[in-house]
Amino acid sequence: MFDFISKSFQEKVGFIYCNHFNFFLFIKSILIKYLLKKNEGISSIYLNLVLKKSQSEVFISDLDNNENLYKLKKNKKINVLLIQNGGRGGVYDIFETLKKNQDFEVDDFIVFGENIKNKYKEYVKANYHILGSYRLNFFNQNFNINKQDIKNINSITYISQFRKNDKNNLEEIKVIKFLDTYCFKNEYKLKVHCVARHKGILIDLSGKGFKSESDYFKKNIKKANTEFVFSNSTLDSYNNLKKANLVISIDSTMSLEMFALYKKIVFFSIRGSKFNSSKFGWPGKYPDDGLFWCNSYDESKFTKILDNVQKINQNSWIDQLKKFKKDIIYQDNEFSRKIILLIKKYIIN
Repeated sequence: MFDFISKSFQEKVGFIYCNHFNFFLFIKSILIKYLLKKNEGISSIYLNLVLKKSQSEVFISDLDNNENLYKLKKNKKINVLLIQNGGRGGVYDIFETLKKNQDFEVDDFIVFGENIKNKYKEYVKANYHILGSYRLNFFNQNFNINKQDIKNINSITYISQFRKNDKNNLEEIKVIKFLDTYCFKNEYKLKVHCVARHKGILIDLSGKGFKSESDYFKKNIKKANTEFVFSNSTLDSYNNLKKANLVISIDSTMSLEMFALYKKIVFFSIRGSKFNSSKFGWPGKYPDDGLFWCNSYDESKFTKILDNVQKINQNSWIDQLKKFKKDIIYQDNEFSRKIILLIKKYIIN
């Protein structure tokens, strides 16, 4: 997804990707950590090894929720550009442990919207740019995902955030049971957009073999006509969701990206007081329920929200989302060009 950068600047720019590691440097990091009994974490050791090995003048990373990236400029005279890779939170995410006044700094920080920019500014010194999701930018450029292509008018699509053996799945079950009843009563097909790839098989980390995500939901869907949608890639996920009539989510990143595309999206952000950062629009502050969101489990409010959203025409819907878009997630159509300009600034200087 960063090919447009590497083709332009080649060895002058280094990349540190989410879920992508240099295997040999990673093993070396483990050895340094445990054989030399270093106090710093493996991630920090690994990043310093990457810096030593590279001749790049600029480092770009989508590991925005790894605080070791905020320290890179202390160890080497380089330029660091961070890109937000997903929705952020205050529990089980960076803001649960991040501390203020640590002299964290990067050169430029690409974020989804104004709310998360203001939150990060409390911790990390940077020039902030609200450009949106880089994944969505990639698909926008290559597959015209902005074009509305609704093919499932009589259906409601729920974005699963299923994780095997995760107690937080309890909120998902509450929502899916409600949607089961609502869809049955109103004669909508219930489509569950699954996390799993490869026909829905997830590895069971408890060692008991394989577990099907669809089987997990089937136990709680009793009445509605149901379809489980499995995507082979992120591209498939975008293509499937852009065809949806109405999308429901608790707090997934992909739901924010659908919001940026002006899809009809409803947020049932019901994870509770421990998960205040799961509330709609966090870290911005909004009422606990509104036109297309509700932060507590209330079936009467859920029903009213779904009924009202279904009735709104697309032009009126876009007008409503525009009131929130810059604050929550704004997709800049010149994302790639603006990134290139930032890198040129580093290299020229």
